Amino acid sequence: MQNRLISLVREVERVVTASYVPSLQDLYSIVCNVPFSVISSWSSCKPCQVAALVDVLVDGLSYSNVALELISIFAPVAAFRDALLERYPAILDQLLQKAIEPEDSKYLSTCTALLSSPLPSGFTGPARLAGLITKLVHRMAECPNADTIRPINKLLTGLKTSPGTFYDIPVETMSTLQGELLKTLRNMDDHMGNLLCLSTFACIASSHNPGKEHEHGLQPPSWLHHVRHFFGPKRGLKTLDLVVLRVILACSANCNNLVPNEAAESVQLAIAVCDTVEPEQKQVWISGNASKIAKLCEKVTRDGINYEVQMMVW
Repeated sequence: MQNRLISLVREVERVVTASYVPSLQDLYSIVCNVPFSVISSWSSCKPCQVAALVDVLVDGLSYSNVALELISIFAPVAAFRDALLERYPAILDQLLQKAIEPEDSKYLSTCTALLSSPLPSGFTGPARLAGLITKLVHRMAECPNADTIRPINKLLTGLKTSPGTFYDIPVETMSTLQGELLKTLRNMDDHMGNLLCLSTFACIASSHNPGKEHEHGLQPPSWLHHVRHFFGPKRGLKTLDLVVLRVILACSANCNNLVPNEAAESVQLAIAVCDTVEPEQKQVWISGNASKIAKLCEKVTRDGINYEVQMMVW
């Protein structure tokens, strides 16, 4: 891990201090072969390189075929993303404009990466955000599965602190999203799809404050009522049942179809869902499900379980 970090630091230093237009291919090769933790560590130990790298990559959009993908790779690093928006305030809107054009998936993934964490305080989201969400929902409706739901989940997670964006999205689009996610939930063979659906519902439910809606005279749409049911008296207990069973599966030795990072993602999604369920529903579930809790503890403490997964559950 340390050697990989050193290689990344050296290559970033090379491209940001070059006295000529640098090739970005070596940097691209490095970041494609390291875990995200190395990239995150780079931003922490070399904050002085962040803004300089932003400038190089934005400039690289005009000459390098990997500059856009490099921006996507570094975008989940908050310091990088915030520096990008601070130094180039219009770039998000420009990328969104290209992302909502037909068949432009490379810009779609870049915008999703940039918006997967909350926008900086004081940064006003572009109006084209609604168009991006609409495009992602339509794509998911054509083929609902974990791969098409995940970008929506990441995007809505990042927009939780900007709930006003949801009111710019056509009601038909959000109704389609709610309906397609509900269909995917019924497919019990889709482990990640189930958790991503519930996590996406959790993002939506937690970003809408009923008190503020009442204060401003806003009438919640019917699709939002249906989403909230998953975390209240109507469906909260069933939601917890499904989530706990999915975590038990993720922690099981015979769950060969999940690699460690997918198991860790499963637990992370499950925690987000449980956090959204109303406290009263959680207490009722705990008091009536001692056997499931015991089963979960048994799986979490088994020999051979991935350490990261174990720590997340505890």
